[in-house]
Amino acid sequence: MYSGRHVKRVIINADDFGLSPGVNRGILAAFREGILSSTTMLVNLSHFDEAVSLAVANPDLPVGIHLSLLWGAPVSAPAAVPSLVERNGLFPRSLTVLARRYFSGRLRGEDVRREFRAQIDRFRRAGLTPTHVDTHKHVHCLPGVLDALTEVAGELGIRRVRLPFEDGIERRNRTEIFPAPRRSLKARLKSRVVGYLCRNGRSTLAQRGLQTTDHFVGIGDMDGLDADTLRFILGNLREGITELMCHPGYDDEFAREYSGAPPHRETELAALKDVTVREYLEARGVELIDYNDL
Repeated sequence: MYSGRHVKRVIINADDFGLSPGVNRGILAAFREGILSSTTMLVNLSHFDEAVSLAVANPDLPVGIHLSLLWGAPVSAPAAVPSLVERNGLFPRSLTVLARRYFSGRLRGEDVRREFRAQIDRFRRAGLTPTHVDTHKHVHCLPGVLDALTEVAGELGIRRVRLPFEDGIERRNRTEIFPAPRRSLKARLKSRVVGYLCRNGRSTLAQRGLQTTDHFVGIGDMDGLDADTLRFILGNLREGITELMCHPGYDDEFAREYSGAPPHRETELAALKDVTVREYLEARGVELIDYNDL
């Protein structure tokens, strides 16, 4: 956690490592050629092995686990986690379907814990040590899923967890050089819903002895994280440690298979690699770190 006064540190984390060849290559490029400092890996999709190979070949890339209850097949046998899967044995493709199942009481915490254990075990059996965990589409903003995640993380010795409560921008001190970006209605609504659902998450993590960042940002800007937006965010960070979530990559057919309206991956990749963005980060005195530095 943050200590000291008037210090701003940022973890720039790319979600979806393991989603597709284009996303995998893009994340590595954002790390090698840009300001990306961390990523989290999906372990249940077909390009997991490729992502593992890239992580092994680039051991300085900090990699966490992007735990998922959406898209593809569970790591567990479908019969062992019946409340998580559809009739075809696959996870739902829609967050709405999963949320409806949760709020109707049909999503069993025991199944969530079993699947999270299986995904963490698969990651570790690949020879990797996770820096932290987060979840695909922020499913752990659902309090019962957060309870399951924190229990499993504590049990398996993982001490760091993303809290997607978006409060990373100091709105009272907006830079005039780069005006506030225009956020889409969809992004603003998602940010508010996720924030409301995980409003008590910090105390839950603390009770379990788990660490998170002081602040988080990225949901509200998911439809337009270009270079100007990135500079605006970096110029208006709050004091302490902030995680900035992003989704860089090269768009390809495998990513589009799951993302009907995918994030603007190539725009984000270009922004992260933009030399002027790095220069701006350095000029502002913002320290680039990863979850190992918490």
